[in-house]
Amino acid sequence: MDSTLPLFQLPERAIMTSLKYCGVPELIIFSILSKRAKHMVKSDKRNARSIEIINYTGCIVVLYSGPTIMFGESQQRDCDVESLTPCTLRATKAFPPSEISFTVPGFGGVKNWLEHFMFIFNHPMANVSFGPRDLWKYSLESVRSLLKGLPIGNLRVFENACEIIRNFPIMHFLHIDKTDLEPELPEAELNFIKKVLVGNMDSLKVYRVVPIDLNTLLTFNSSDIRFNRTSITDKQLNTFLKLWLNGAKQNLRSVYIDFVGQRRRGLFLNTSVIMKGIKIEGSTNGRRFDIQKRDGTFGDVIISPCSFELRVVN
Repeated sequence: MDSTLPLFQLPERAIMTSLKYCGVPELIIFSILSKRAKHMVKSDKRNARSIEIINYTGCIVVLYSGPTIMFGESQQRDCDVESLTPCTLRATKAFPPSEISFTVPGFGGVKNWLEHFMFIFNHPMANVSFGPRDLWKYSLESVRSLLKGLPIGNLRVFENACEIIRNFPIMHFLHIDKTDLEPELPEAELNFIKKVLVGNMDSLKVYRVVPIDLNTLLTFNSSDIRFNRTSITDKQLNTFLKLWLNGAKQNLRSVYIDFVGQRRRGLFLNTSVIMKGIKIEGSTNGRRFDIQKRDGTFGDVIISPCSFELRVVN
């Protein structure tokens, strides 16, 4: 098919230069013309910041530069995402406001586009977000089928955490949350989630779902950790810092704890207790402290009335 396209009569460098002047919708259409065209668009490096399946809106591609691409949008609830064929694509820009909608008959459904965009926009992992259950547009089975065989980067779960995580056991980033009205999880489900949390994920955010104590924190293998439901005391934060200074949690980059329960009760962290017995290399406003491990690694400790953060500085 390449030989019948006038553009392909040009030298390779001239073709690549021409692509620089194409808008994203034109690039997308060009990329499906042939395997060669697909690889050329990939080489143009209009890279995506994220490619995400959002279960309560649709699929979205956010580029570092250019419009946002939406596809797989549904007006129904609990539908089969692959039934949305042919798949309408929407390329939208905020400034100046603009929108272009188009379909490519015969190309395929949402999964075809998902895999295609992951390739041409150089984003090897798909993110997936599940909002509150009553907002779902796609069935869980439909999303599981859509993502089968694809690497998952970020998994964000709001409600029904166990049910969803069982279907997506491997990810690089996990963010789980629930409403205050959602009932507490049974012990069996709490234990299941705790086992998941000690997996080898790069980043972990746990809000309201699982109560986290010091022992649980020490078992996490993630390098970036954030949570807000905890029984950790000031003295235990002191213990945590001393353990880190002595070599614990070598891969840690940051840990942030929001003591939301204490805030609601009008209780505040005691900086003197947290930093007791720890050599301070520098301090700012009595709230930010520089500490140093024996190997020379620095840590920034930031303490506010109801939050604690340790940032590792290499």
